Order: sequence, then structure tokens, then C-alpha cells
Amino acid sequence: MERDSAVDDRYTDLLDERADPDLARLVGDLGALYGAPEPPARIAGLTGAEAIATRAALAAGAGERARSPIPLRAPWRVGAIPRRVAVAAAAVLVAVALLAGGVYAVEPLLNSLFHWEPGAGHVFDSHLLQPVHESRQVGDFTVTIQDVYADANRVIIGDTVAVPAGHGYNGFEFINPVLTDQFGTVLTTRGGYGSGVRGTAGADLVWYDAGPITQHPATLRLHLSADGIGGEVHAGSPDVASFQALGPLAFDFTVPFNAGRVAELHQSQTVGGATVTLERVVVTPSETRVYLSGVGPGSIATLAVNGWSSDPNQGNALGPSSGWVTDDGLTTMSYEDALASEHGQWTLTVSVTNAVGAAVPTPFVPGGTSQKAVWATSGGPWAFHFNVP
Repeated sequence: MERDSAVDDRYTDLLDERADPDLARLVGDLGALYGAPEPPARIAGLTGAEAIATRAALAAGAGERARSPIPLRAPWRVGAIPRRVAVAAAAVLVAVALLAGGVYAVEPLLNSLFHWEPGAGHVFDSHLLQPVHESRQVGDFTVTIQDVYADANRVIIGDTVAVPAGHGYNGFEFINPVLTDQFGTVLTTRGGYGSGVRGTAGADLVWYDAGPITQHPATLRLHLSADGIGGEVHAGSPDVASFQALGPLAFDFTVPFNAGRVAELHQSQTVGGATVTLERVVVTPSETRVYLSGVGPGSIATLAVNGWSSDPNQGNALGPSSGWVTDDGLTTMSYEDALASEHGQWTLTVSVTNAVGAAVPTPFVPGGTSQKAVWATSGGPWAFHFNVP
């Protein structure tokens, strides 16, 4: 298949001379989907099964950049996909976008974004969102916080941006956003999705890490500030460029807080002289998290309960969505699936190989004392069986 030089020139950070022509075509399709009012015909025409097969082929063709068996994708945003994600993450987005083809015409933009992963979709379908509808003006743009949800794992904020017509604006993001609660806790951004602009409006879904919230309030009072918004102008054309609309933005809103179900476990398993401890598990409507010590975020962590498994080889397209190290040195694995109703015995199987990038120990400061996380660089599997009350 002949390569499209225009696609190569635009997506130099995703494609090089070694990239497979099929991969280049799919990246081009993703860019077309991102900038078009409707999915391109040859994308929208694929069935769900074909879309999944396409995703698998793309991952296989990405060589050393393909996702690991239990993929750990960094937080990413649909609106910024052409310039900020690895090819493997683009593969997943292509599959999700294909399966969601046609949604633009029948649902509001923001509502459709909630169904791009199961946890947020469950929040939407269960009517757990708190309407806010608070608007602010910055330059020629109107930014509105539409809906918010908060639990012990995530705070999810859905916003829309009304834009002047005719300029090809797209890919909006808050500039230097800071989200704090009534206790002064700063919640960091962990990921999100963007719809792209349709007509004169775009929508974004952004989530923040609620793990640092140690209190369990009935309601969460949140303050979101930013220095403006940024994105692309003339998106989808050769003249595409970055832009910023600078000006202080501040929003205050109160939402119900779901404390979820927490299992404080502190279970340790030693394999080959290396000890790994499952410290705790937090299950909420939007996400399930496990907290580990003894391994880093490059570990393979397969979670299973009642016939569901995070292993993509067993039909789960997501796997763990991300992994990171908390301020107290624990490794967190996040599963953005709707598991809040699952009871009975859970199983977590952890292994580490150099092939999936076991991280080098990094400094952390629990309780104000400088220490180092000690992570196994290979070994396992370590298997944990537990219940979540």
C-alpha cells in the first residue's frame, strides 16, 4: 500500500520511515475522525468486530511501540491525540471511535464522551452526575462547567467551550488548571477525552486523582482555577497552529462524594526472594484501584472478579488504564471499568519483566522522611485473593 506523504508530514511524532503503510493510514483516519463533523465514511462503515480486529492489527504492526499484554497507557486526551500520544494509544482510540461511530448525530457531545470508557459510562447511566452549568468568559470563548462527579478515586469534570465560527478551533485544554477541595487538597489531572469542535462548540471530559482525599465528606466543595484555555486554530488544515486565550478562570461548585468500598489488606507474598504487598483496594462507581508496594508502575497487574478480567486476551479492551506512584511511594494501578456492583472473591496477579519497563527506584518522601521505593525488577507472579466489603 502506498504511503500518504501528507499524513507522514503532519504526524512526524507518530510515524517514521519504518512505519507500516496500514498504520499510517489508520493514523490519518484518526486525524480525519478528529476534525470531521461526522465519522469518515470508510471509518463509520466498519462493524464492531472489524474495529476490534483493526485495533489488534495496528497494535501488532507497531512493533516495539505496541502495548504490553496488560497495557498501561498514560493519561491522554482525544482532543490532543495527533501530537501527544504514542501510536499504541492511538490504536485504542481508533477502536473506541469506530465503535462509537454515529454517536455525534444522536447525543450531545459531552454526554457521548462519558461512554468512551465503562467507568464514566456507568456514572452517566446511573444518573450520578451533578449538574453545575457555571460559565465564564475568556476572550471570545465561553467556558462552561456542565456536569461533575466525585468519588474516592476520581473527580470527573465535563465542560464545554463555545467558540467563534469559521476559525477551525479545536483541542481545547485548560492552561495550568488547579483543582482543590475544602480541605486544601490539590487534585492532579489524570486524563480525559475531548470531542473536537462540532459547529461552534466543543466538549471535554477531564478527571482528577481523588486518591489524596483522606476524609470522607458527604459533599465535596471544589474550586477550579486556570490561566485560560489553549488549543489549535485552523485545525485540519496545513495552517494549523497553537493558540492561547489568556485570562483568569475560576469556578466553585459542590458535588456529592461517593466514598466507595475500601479493603485495607496489607497482604504480602514473597516469590524468588522478592516481596510484594497489596496494601489496599478501592472500588467506586467510576474506577477500581489497587495500591501496591514492592513493584513499580511498569508491572503487569491482572485483576479478576466473577468472570471479569482486565486481561485483554480474555476480551477486555482496556486492561489497567494507567499506573503511577503516589506521594507516599505506593504504586497505583487504575481500572476504569464499572465494577462497583461486583462482590465475592477478587484475584490480583502481579508480575514484572524487564520487557515491560520495570521502573528504576525513585525517591519519595512519606511523612517528611526521605526514602527510596524498592521495586522488584523481574519476577513473580505474586497472586493475591481478597474480598472487598
